[in-house]
Amino acid sequence: MSHRVVAVPVAWGKGDPNADAYDDAARRLAHATDAAGRRIKVVRIPSPGFVEGDEGQAIPASHMNFLIANKAVIVPIYEARPGEMAVQALETLFPDRQVIGLPSIAILTGGGSFHCITQQEPAR
Repeated sequence: MSHRVVAVPVAWGKGDPNADAYDDAARRLAHATDAAGRRIKVVRIPSPGFVEGDEGQAIPASHMNFLIANKAVIVPIYEARPGEMAVQALETLFPDRQVIGLPSIAILTGGGSFHCITQQEPAR
């Protein structure tokens, strides 16, 4: 991903609980600049929409919890169509890496996805 590019989700489907927050973030960033005063480019990545948990509540599913590896970007996928669109959008941002969408609903039960579960753990 090049400098001065920020990826922000865009709501998918009816009932996306974060639609207003996504639009507010994109609107604010569209007027922002980097430390050198250059405008930031905002790229919208489809959200997975409303993903229902075991008790009918919205769970924190996001395609934005992707992992950037040496030659790949691993993207959490929850439903086929918005997931495919998220992978395609990220392919434009990471042309030098293979963007791979993988099912992530089981990992999400712990509250995160690929990026979260690959973070460092303290030795003690």
